[in-house]
Amino acid sequence: MLVRLTDYARLPNEFKSNLRSCMVSASGWGDLSTERIKARTATLSCVLKSGKAIDIPIEGYLAGEDSKAGLAGLVVTRSGGVAAKATLAGFIQGIGQIGQAIGQTQTITPLGGVTTTVDPQQALTSGVGSGISQAGQTLSQYYMNMLTQISPAIEVAAGRHVTVIFTKGVELKLPINEQNSENQAHLPIAA
Repeated sequence: MLVRLTDYARLPNEFKSNLRSCMVSASGWGDLSTERIKARTATLSCVLKSGKAIDIPIEGYLAGEDSKAGLAGLVVTRSGGVAAKATLAGFIQGIGQIGQAIGQTQTITPLGGVTTTVDPQQALTSGVGSGISQAGQTLSQYYMNMLTQISPAIEVAAGRHVTVIFTKGVELKLPINEQNSENQAHLPIAA
C-alpha cells in the first residue's frame, strides 16, 4: 500500500511536524475474523524543496476511519458460482447413472458374485447414460478442484482517509521542518 500524508504529524506536547505530501509504504494482510486489512508501515519517503530526499524505515501501523487498527473492508468470495456448477455437474452425473442403470440387468451368481449384463434393446440408453455420467463426474471433479483453490478476499477501496500510527520514534536527519510550513503547496517531486 502507498499512503500519501495530507496533514501535519502530531507529536507529544502539541508539537507538529510538516510531513504533508510525504509517502508511507505499508504492507498488509486480510483478517477474515474482523473483516479488516491489517497493515504495517515500512518506509517514509519525502522530497524537500532543496531536492534532497529522505527514505527511512519506520515502524507503525494503519488505522481506519473508525480509529481501530486496520482498515475495514468488504469480504468477497467467488466460490458461489463454482459451487453451483459443481452441484449441477453432480446432478448430471446422477442422471447419467440412472440412464446407465436402465439398460443393465444385475444377477447374483450361486457363489455370491454379481454379473451385470446389458439388454441389447437398451444398449444405446446404457451407453448414453454411461457417457453422461462420466462427463458429469469429470466436470464435478474439475469444479471441486477449483473450489479448493478459491479463497475469500477483503477488498478495500482506494482514496480512504487513514491514520498512520508510529510505534517507534523516528529521527529525521534532514531539515524537513525548515520548509515554509505556512505554504500549502505540496513538496516537489524530484526527477
